[in-house]
Amino acid sequence: MNRGGRFVDLDLEEIHVSDPSIGLFDLGSQSSEAQRKILLEREHRTKLQKEVNEFKELNGKLLRSNRQSRSELNELRNANVQGVISNTKKDHYK
Repeated sequence: MNRGGRFVDLDLEEIHVSDPSIGLFDLGSQSSEAQRKILLEREHRTKLQKEVNEFKELNGKLLRSNRQSRSELNELRNANVQGVISNTKKDHYK
């Protein structure tokens, strides 16, 4: 192979190309080991993706619950303010 004017001798049994988008390729005699690694990597990615999806679902539930709680708290604050205003008016006109 010519690299920048230099020739490089390649031993195909030692070349490993790794790219997450296309998987792991072994150009030598260790193809069964490479296939095992590919399967393990896929299992690991699948497990991680499942955990990420579960986290997103729980996070969404917590966000909705938080919004509901804030809404209820604001309603209570508004009712409290209205009660204070009402009591102040009653005391003023006694």
